[in-house]
Amino acid sequence: MASTWIKGYKQASFRGVPFFIRAHTYSSGRRHAVHEFPDRDDVLFEDLGRSQRTFDLTAYIVDDNYFEARDNLIFALEDKSEPGILNHPYLGIFEVVCENFSESETTEEGRVARFNLTFKESRDIGLLQIYPNAAARARAAKKSLLEKILAWFENAYDIVSTPVRFLEDVNDTINEAFQVVDAAKKLANTQAEFKRSLENLQGKVIALSLNASLIASSFDDLINFGTDPGSSLLFNATADNADRQMRELYEIVDSTATPFVDTPTDISQDADYPAYQVQQVMKMTATGALVGLITQVPFGSQQDAEDAKIKLFDLIDEISGTSFVTDDIYETLRDAKSAINDDLDERSINLPRLVDFELPETRNTLLITNEIYGNLDNEQDIIDRNKIIHPGFVSSGEPIQVKINE
Repeated sequence: MASTWIKGYKQASFRGVPFFIRAHTYSSGRRHAVHEFPDRDDVLFEDLGRSQRTFDLTAYIVDDNYFEARDNLIFALEDKSEPGILNHPYLGIFEVVCENFSESETTEEGRVARFNLTFKESRDIGLLQIYPNAAARARAAKKSLLEKILAWFENAYDIVSTPVRFLEDVNDTINEAFQVVDAAKKLANTQAEFKRSLENLQGKVIALSLNASLIASSFDDLINFGTDPGSSLLFNATADNADRQMRELYEIVDSTATPFVDTPTDISQDADYPAYQVQQVMKMTATGALVGLITQVPFGSQQDAEDAKIKLFDLIDEISGTSFVTDDIYETLRDAKSAINDDLDERSINLPRLVDFELPETRNTLLITNEIYGNLDNEQDIIDRNKIIHPGFVSSGEPIQVKINE
């Protein structure tokens, strides 16, 4: 019941301190001076400009340890320094002062502090403009990243002036890359469009190896196939397939950990070695696809979202630290991390936490699920999350992880 209750609310922040809102009232208008004249029935209204905007919020803080969050908000509201930034979930971002507020708590309700807040506009920052949400920013970062990868590769890849054996290495690397993509992208392989494209490219490896743009665009077409929402009439990224597609992309990334061809280490890791550059294009293209896909995954818990973020950020940091990465790619990867962090923070607010549940005795998953939730809806999640082999006999020796809504 708690999660249903929370979902009816919205979140906002003031001076960076987050809180939830249940309702808001926005008031404004025009200021006028009324001029009346002798022996005339009409009056003249002189416009003196817009009235000061006022934001009244019915807000609350809820947490098992809400005291700190409550005190942080009170401190921000009473801060006498410069006006603060109000992030209003309905209207945008404003620079405001807190004119007054009231705070209340009840023993019956528990772990909740309720506020009535009144903010007066000091200076608007893009008032009522549309700000891209974090997921849209992540997808924009993906697009920008793929463009900058192409620009880097076109500038770095120089197969013409390299030894013939390097060209052979590139051919072998592209062939191996296509085999990896074919094996990894199992969902896409159900689509005739993807299979035709892959087979067509596999027959043009020699021609591809002589053209940097064709190599990069081929990887982009194959690796990103179906990873965008609404990208195809037949196969798109959805909440149902995004998590599986991410696992497939990590298979592609993992395959680049070792050279696809048998080459001495001092050559295979050289930033000017064409086959190495081809593998890096493949790896970074898959990373770009992951940046967009993570915004589509419906995570089951806060920990699931955090684990996915850490894994992707480790990959992004690994790429950012390589010698060949340009400033443009580095900055785009940084923007991608910022957007993903914001997106997952926003979506994690209403997700359940994972906690350890100690079993007093050996039980089956039906009894465990009913004891925790009062229903059997989460039985399969408990089985999958804890890799339970025999649902009828869950030992009391080790705690199991379960989702708890707060």
